[in-house]
Amino acid sequence: MVGWVTLVLAAAVVSLLVAVPGATLLAGAGTQRPLAIAAGPAVTVAIVGVATVVMSRLGIAWDARTAVALLAAICGAGALAAALRRRRGATDAGQPEAEAFDCQARRSRALAASVFGAVTAGGAQVALFARAVGRPDALLQNTDAMVQLNLIAEIERSGDASMLTAAIPVTGGNYPTAWHAFSVFLAPFANTPFVFNAMAVALFAVLFPTGMGMLTATASRGTIARIAAPWLALAAPWFPGLMLTFSAQASGAFAIALVPSALAAVVLLWRRRLDWRALLLVAVMVLGIGLASPGAGQWAVEVGCLLGFMRLAPRARSISRGPLRLAAVFVLALVACLPLILMTRIPTLQAMGSFDRGQIPLWSRFLAPVLLNDVVAKVSPVPLAPAAYLPLAVMGFIGLILFRRRVGQVPTAALAAAVLCVWITGLPEGPWWALVGGWWRDYPRFLALEVIPLAFFGALGLEAVVLWLHGLLRRPQRSALARRIAGPVAGAVALALLLGVCAPNTGVFRQLTTRGYVYLIHPPWVTDAEALRMEAVGAQLPDDAVVYGFPQSGAGLIPVLTPATSVHRSWSPAGTPDEKFIAKHFDEIDTNPRVCEIVRRIGGTPYYYEDSDISDLERWMRFPGYDEVDLTAGFELVAVLDTAHLYRLTACD
Repeated sequence: MVGWVTLVLAAAVVSLLVAVPGATLLAGAGTQRPLAIAAGPAVTVAIVGVATVVMSRLGIAWDARTAVALLAAICGAGALAAALRRRRGATDAGQPEAEAFDCQARRSRALAASVFGAVTAGGAQVALFARAVGRPDALLQNTDAMVQLNLIAEIERSGDASMLTAAIPVTGGNYPTAWHAFSVFLAPFANTPFVFNAMAVALFAVLFPTGMGMLTATASRGTIARIAAPWLALAAPWFPGLMLTFSAQASGAFAIALVPSALAAVVLLWRRRLDWRALLLVAVMVLGIGLASPGAGQWAVEVGCLLGFMRLAPRARSISRGPLRLAAVFVLALVACLPLILMTRIPTLQAMGSFDRGQIPLWSRFLAPVLLNDVVAKVSPVPLAPAAYLPLAVMGFIGLILFRRRVGQVPTAALAAAVLCVWITGLPEGPWWALVGGWWRDYPRFLALEVIPLAFFGALGLEAVVLWLHGLLRRPQRSALARRIAGPVAGAVALALLLGVCAPNTGVFRQLTTRGYVYLIHPPWVTDAEALRMEAVGAQLPDDAVVYGFPQSGAGLIPVLTPATSVHRSWSPAGTPDEKFIAKHFDEIDTNPRVCEIVRRIGGTPYYYEDSDISDLERWMRFPGYDEVDLTAGFELVAVLDTAHLYRLTACD
């Protein structure tokens, strides 16, 4: 229990470090406080993402001290700006404070409802997560987890958190590292698996439900929607289950967690006259989301294009002459689409959008935004009932119909962009694939985005139904008994509807998490006994130890669990030409002199890691050089680690 309390506290600290600096800077600069709080997380991430690139170029290490100094400087700049404004007698920019969040943010009951909704929804997710994984330092062993864990360890060792260079030793190229950059605050005090889990909890139990509370507060006048929205947003399998606690897509999950609060900020900005300051703030938030994950940033740009057209279209339609009006609308649409046209011309997005996803019927992908599930494409190891998430979608679309005009254009545009992206992932090959290339044409990630506005609208719809029922029972012509029980009955109906929508995903989330941590879909990279032995043996290895071996045998986790390093730390043989050659030809070490030349060039004290409990087919397909290594000569057994063996490589001495 102490370990889990510590993990939750660590998650809360990381969340505050993400949210507070940006909010402090904006508030000090004169931004209205609710707007500053909503925009704060994305602004902090934008500053940190840019700073890590600049610091890497300047040779300044990114560690706990420099990271604290940067965030303190951001807060200090906000405090200084606030002091200067007070000296000049300046007031907050924008609309009056009372208008923000529909006059409800400062009312204790509404604020308490927002906090209650976020805390209970996030707390329930933590409870399910803890029950599934067992230990706070449990090791996620699936798909992208090896990359994420190694990036946390590599940033701590190298002091480089730049998205351009930090991942080169791990993946051989650039990688969005904004999420990993915040790990330096926890890494000195805990092992890497604990740090990963704490930062994951920060996303789905703190930042995301809190952001949903902020978004709902921009439209709701009551408490029911504020409580319900965080729960509804966590009622689908795509986030955090499939994306984070199963597939370990941490960067994408970070961006998803930032989106609700960023949307809340844009809603507040949309209600006022958009000047250059507002547009600059929006651009910085889009940058922050894009640095967290380029795919989410691409979607945010697409939402911006749609909003720009929606904002300016009434002016074009106000032109009296028909042909001129039609021409103006056409030109406006063309201008709004220019960023999208440019996206289709970017080779990287074209290549990423062409990632092989198999052949899926168009009808199933067309229905996916309605069902919140593609009934043909099987991407989840846990069976998903075809209509399990239809109630959430129906509730959301009913809320859209009822409240589209009241809430404004921003949530509607976000929903429309997400739905369009889901549909594009299922279209036949064409330049439009580049529009979803930032996320490799992976439709579940766009469904995760769609759930955010659907949960927002669904919470408003739920509140409307409950208030209608309460008013119906409280009519003067009703009996005294009916009027007395109006409140409890309405509350019971709200709770029943909320639980009915959320219940299907509780078991799915726990099963997805279990499949990522405990009952794996493949042979384990390391068993519990192997991990303990690896930590003990690794502490005795020389400081320059370099381990060769198939990453999924456990060799790829050597840098995560020990002070040593390994040559291959990703599920694919990416890296330098030498590392790629080793992946194909290491088993020729006794016949091909080039292998030993590369081993000497890589340097360090070489070791070899072998495990009998692995996927031989996967090793043969991706790392054939480790498939048939002759251990009879040139290898000295150092340690036995459960089903694995560690050898000292002497063939190249």
